Parts: sequence; C-alpha cells; structure tokens
Amino acid sequence: MNTETQKLLVDLIQETISPDGLYSSYVFEKDYIEGVLGIQIPLNESHPYSDDLRIRILEEEGKIRGFFSSLKQTAKDGWDLAMTMREACKDKASIEKYTNMAVTRMRPKMKLCLSWLRYVEEIDKKVEPPAELKKKVGAGGGTSGLSAIYKPLLKSLPVLDKKVDSAEGWRRVIWSTMALVSVEFVHEKIQGVGLDVLETAIDEFNVIAKEQGVEPIKKGQKNESIFLGKKKLVLEAAGEAAKKAWISLYGLVKKWSGGVLKWLAQVVAAEFARAKLSAGIANVISWMDTAFDGMKFVIDTLRPLMGQFNDWVKNKKSEISDALKGENDPTSDGAQKGQSKPQKKEPKFESANLLREYVREVLNEKARVLGYIKPSSSFQSLLQWELVVEELLELQKQGVDTRGGQNLNQRLLQIIDEYFGFQYNTEVERYDLLTQKNVLDFIEDFANHRFWGLEREFSSYFPDMSRLKFAYFYSRGDLEPYVMLNEEFTKQIYGSLDNRKRLNHYTTQAGLERIQAAIDSGRPFDISCFTVAERPFFRPESNLVVELVGNVRAGFRSDIKSVAVDTGRRACNMHRLEYPGRDKDNICRELDSCDGEVRTSLWNEYIATPESILSVRKVEK
Repeated sequence: MNTETQKLLVDLIQETISPDGLYSSYVFEKDYIEGVLGIQIPLNESHPYSDDLRIRILEEEGKIRGFFSSLKQTAKDGWDLAMTMREACKDKASIEKYTNMAVTRMRPKMKLCLSWLRYVEEIDKKVEPPAELKKKVGAGGGTSGLSAIYKPLLKSLPVLDKKVDSAEGWRRVIWSTMALVSVEFVHEKIQGVGLDVLETAIDEFNVIAKEQGVEPIKKGQKNESIFLGKKKLVLEAAGEAAKKAWISLYGLVKKWSGGVLKWLAQVVAAEFARAKLSAGIANVISWMDTAFDGMKFVIDTLRPLMGQFNDWVKNKKSEISDALKGENDPTSDGAQKGQSKPQKKEPKFESANLLREYVREVLNEKARVLGYIKPSSSFQSLLQWELVVEELLELQKQGVDTRGGQNLNQRLLQIIDEYFGFQYNTEVERYDLLTQKNVLDFIEDFANHRFWGLEREFSSYFPDMSRLKFAYFYSRGDLEPYVMLNEEFTKQIYGSLDNRKRLNHYTTQAGLERIQAAIDSGRPFDISCFTVAERPFFRPESNLVVELVGNVRAGFRSDIKSVAVDTGRRACNMHRLEYPGRDKDNICRELDSCDGEVRTSLWNEYIATPESILSVRKVEK
C-alpha cells in the first residue's frame, strides 16, 4: 500500500470514529459495497464484517476518493466531464445507467470500425500482390504487410468492450467513458481518411476476381479457415489499375493506423489502467486531452452522453422529491384531478441514490463499538416510550424485572435489546464507568420514575413535546436524556426548515475536506457551529476555523453537548437546556438571539447543515 493510500485509509478510519463521521456510514451498506466499490461480499460474510473485509472495503473507498480527490486540478474545459463522472459513481443505479448509456452509443460505431477492418482482412487473404510490390511496401506478416496493421486493431477494439463488461463498480464509469471516446476516435480516423479508396479497391479487385475465377470480396467474413485452400487473385497478372488500387489501399490502412495503433494497444494494457486509475481524474482527463488531439474532440463526443445522464439525474431527484411530498401519487386522494398532497417534510439528503441516501440505518462495527454515532432507532416519542414503560410495569407485576439482572425472561430480554441495546452493548464497552448493571438499574428507574417526570420537567422548552423524539445516552457518569434535532424540532422552534446563516466551525484539514466532499456529493450531515467564542476550542488538533453558510437546525446560547445521529441529524443533551440567570433558557428561538453575550464564558452553538464554505483560517494561538 502506497503512502497516499495509507493516508486515505487512516482518514476513512478516523471518519468512522468522529462525530462528523456520518459521511462514511454508507460505505458499509451492501449495495454500496457491491454496486459502487465492486466488492462481492463472500457468502460466509455477514454484518458486522470480518476485519479483513472491512479493511478491503476501506482500501477500495480510499481508491475512489483518491481518484476524485484531484478534481480541483482538473482543467477548466474538463470540469463538467469530471463532475458528471463523479455523479455517475455515487451509487449502483447511477453507475449502471451511465454505463449503459455510454455502451449504447459506443457499440454501433465499434461495429462499423470492425466491419471496415474485416473488409481489409478479407482483401489481404484473397489478393496475392506481385513480388515487386511486396518488396516495395516492405511487407511483413500475411501476404501483403497489411496484417501488421489491421490485426492489432481488430484485436484491440473488442478489448475495450470487454474492459467495460469486466470492470466492477465505479471503474465501469471510467472504462465506459474511455471506451466511448476511443472508439469514436478510431471511427473518425477511419471514416475521415478516404473510405472511397477502400470501396474503389474492392470494386476493382472484384472485376479481376471474376475474370480469374476467384471468389469475390465480401463483407463480414470472420472465420480465417474459410480462406484456406481457396484460389487467390494475382495482381501480377492484373492490369495497372488493380495494382494502383492495392497500393492506394495500403497507404490508406497505414494512415488509419498512424499513431492510433500504438495508442490503442496502450489503452487496453493492464498497466495503463492501473496507472491512470491510481493517478486520479485530473490525470485521466489530461491524458485524454493529449491522446485525442485536444479536449474539444473529447467534449464533443461526450456532450450528448453527459446531457442524457444529467437529465436522468434531474428526473430521478424530481421523482424522489414528488414521492416525499406525496405528489403524482396515483393512489392519493385527488390524483385523478391533478391535485397533489401538501408537502409534509423536506428530504434529509439530496442524492440520486433513490431513498437509500435519505436513511442511514447501517453503522459499521467500529463506529458502533466506540459509540460516537447514536442510532436513530434509540429515539422514541413520549407515546412510544409510554407503551414500552407500561409493558415493563406489567412484567414487573409478574415478578419479571431488571433489578440485579436476575429476573429476566425472553420478552424482557427482547425489550432490552430493542430499546436499550445500544446502551447495554455498545456504550458499556466504550465507557469504563458504565456497566451492564448500571443500564439494567436505569431501565427499572426509567419505568418506575424517570419517564413519568420527563414531560413535566422538559415540556416548557418545546411548543409540542409529544411530537419530538427522545433517547438516553451515557454522559458524565449517568444515562442522560437527549432530544433529536430533526425536522419536527426545527419547525417547532423556527416555523421553517429554511434557516440559512453565516457560521463558524472548528475542524482539521481532513475534517474540512470531508465537509466539502459531503457538500459536493449531496450527502451533507449536520455539524456543530458557533458565532461567538469566549474561550479556545478544547481540541488542539482542530486548528482551522471554517466560515460557512449553513441551514440551521437548532441554536443555543451556550455549548449544548450535541451528538451525531446516523440519519445525518444531531441530538442535544436536555440537561443543558437551561441557562445562567432566570430570564431565558438556552434555546435561541430567533436566529440572531444567540450572537451576543455568552454567560457561561464558553461559546454559543448552532447545529446546522453546511451548504457552502466561504473561507478558512488557522486558529490564532
């Protein structure tokens, strides 16, 4: 593994254990592993995957990120192409759609090129030029010297098609792009250099073939044995017109090959593929610029494909948006009248990966063990929690409870696993001071006391607490309540999901790149930001301050102790909803009401989805 790959691998691992690591959770989804990374999961593997497979997945993810990491170095005239290729590599459906579109455009042109070359092959096998002509053209191989030119082309062109078919995952996009441009280039070279010469030669040879009793030249012969033992047309006994036609044909085929032969052989070589794929998108586009006589030819060739694919992406996003809004649903009321349901909520992520991009329920094992990313399945509404508590109380009547971990039955174990499994398994492993007995004792206290005081203690902070979702996670010696900062929370506090504001965010260089990549890829996640800081940030490695425009999900007058959730949202510790003094709480109900004094002498906190980066500066020490 080279140094660059090692660095990317380390960055990827860091993502899985950091609060900003939501971006990487999709890496361990089965569809992404097989459809994008091109790794077929062995039959003996199941989630959580073995260490060897996880490392292989991360290494392959490092390769695709490394390939597109040079986007900024891409020449201006190749930028749209690079962005389209990256969009095509985002998910399995996009890869298949882009590849099929490219192959559909490429194969008819390849068929024409192969047909023209087989004409030449047939002429070479059926025509015997005179000895002096052989010597003049320096023939080598075959009977005329033509075979040294057309045979490599006949061999190399189909290999491009096979490269696309055999490629896995995101590499199909790269190979189908290169195959389409390559075939179009060969097609233009052949078509643009006098196909009339070929047609004239065939007509002239067939006239003589009839006189000499030789089988005429016909298109499409592929079986070489068909020519064995057949009588050949002898140009030595033919007229000057036939000899001239043969010389013109030889000159034409040499022009066809030109630099194409050497170039095409290089393209299909395995070494070439490894070198270009490891060098990155900017290098591939730079090579195209040189190999195809300038980017104009490349862009002119790919423009119809890019337009067709980008239209498909827009339509797919529109379909997803309509589905989430309930629009154009034939089963909805009023559908026959052209009516649509009102919009209920915005999509969580903007992505062409159907609905999968909007829900991230799959966590990789490393992140779960360390406990940084909280599962959305741990959050329940008050009504949902009440149903759980009532069942726990009913079991308690039967002498089944969590006290001491001694009186457990199968149903109680199911409840613990479904509603408290993350705390009982993952958080206990992470925190030395948290034991399984602590979690079991908490469950008993929760059913008997804590739940019944939850609404009384916190309902004053929210317009409608019954519509929000809550969970308990370990924090500073106890399991404490958290509220999910989802769309419902944002709408209750601000009345809108569109709350853009200029914010700051402490991060590292790797974190900065992840945020930008998330913005570019359409897979954004919420981060913790601030506008006022009265004390330096507590992580010394976070040496950059990013100024950005973010869509605010929640604002707080002081540090709220938020945690990342696997949906891309965050949750805040409810014990920090109060604020020094008796005149206000910690929630900022207007976007600008948090930008003044910080009574805790720390910093204010906004939870926001990054939309664009404005500037980056180093932290002043």
